[in-house]
Amino acid sequence: MYNSGLPCDANVGAILRHQWAFPVTQTLELIEIRNSLPSLNATSRLSIDKCFWTLNPTGQFTVSSLWDYLRVHFPAIPWPHVVWFPGHFPICSVITWLALLNKLSTDDRLVLFGIKSSSSCIQCLGVESHEHLFFDCPVATQGKSLATTITKLVFTVFVHHIWIERNYRKFQNVSCTPNVIANKIISEAAKVNHSLFVGYI
Repeated sequence: MYNSGLPCDANVGAILRHQWAFPVTQTLELIEIRNSLPSLNATSRLSIDKCFWTLNPTGQFTVSSLWDYLRVHFPAIPWPHVVWFPGHFPICSVITWLALLNKLSTDDRLVLFGIKSSSSCIQCLGVESHEHLFFDCPVATQGKSLATTITKLVFTVFVHHIWIERNYRKFQNVSCTPNVIANKIISEAAKVNHSLFVGYI
C-alpha cells in the first residue's frame, strides 16, 4: 500500500478510469501486477466493487478450494475401501494406510535418513523393510497363514447366515432385519476367531 500511494480503504475504482490507471511507480511487484492484468474497458466507476472467488462455483472463498488448487494432484488410489470401511478400527486403519504407502518408520528408512546405522530385523536376520516385515519375515508368514484362515472362516460364516436367512423367509415366512443378520455374523465370526487364536497361542 505504501509503494502504490493508495489509501488503505481504496477499492478497485481507485485505479479505474475506463481502463487500468495505476499510480506511476517503479516497484517491481506493482509493475508485475500491472503487466499481468488484461485490458479492460470500464463503463462506470460508480459500480460497487464485488469480489468473486473463481475457484469456487458459488463465488465464495473457501480454504478447501484454495488447498485443492495449490496441492499436487495424484491419481486416485483404487483401494481406500480396503482400509476405510464402516466398523473399522481407526488405529489399525491408519497403520495399514501408512504400510500400504511404504511410509512406516522401518529400519531401512531410518538408515536412509541417517537415524540408525543398522537395518537388521529384530525378529530374524533379514533387512527390515516394508516388504520383509509383512511378507518375508517368519512372524509375518505365520500371521499371514492365520489371517488367511480367519478370512476364510468369516466368509463361510457369512454365506451360511445369508443362506439360512433366505430359507427362513422362503419356507417359514420369518425374517430378520439386516442389522440382526449382521450381528449374528459378527457374533459367530468372533467366537470362531477367538477359538482359532487360542489354538495358535
